[in-house]
Amino acid sequence: MRDAGFIHGENCMIIDPNNIHEILSKAKITKKFDKIARNGRDMIATSHSLSKRSEQLSVAIDKTLDASFFGADWVNGELIYR
Repeated sequence: MRDAGFIHGENCMIIDPNNIHEILSKAKITKKFDKIARNGRDMIATSHSLSKRSEQLSVAIDKTLDASFFGADWVNGELIYR
């Protein structure tokens, strides 16, 4: 998840389903969760939107057509082509 840009406590919450009720009750009494949610929305909009995926797919197709596509990896929230 981190390689795709999701960072627990910064822009997402990775939680154990067994204690979701505890997390949700804390979310109601703190603004920290609001900030995490805003950060998550911003990260999704810049790194994982439909327009960003279309751009990445276009690059992959171009690289495939000129035989320079050797795969891709997520690194710190950015898609890196090999």
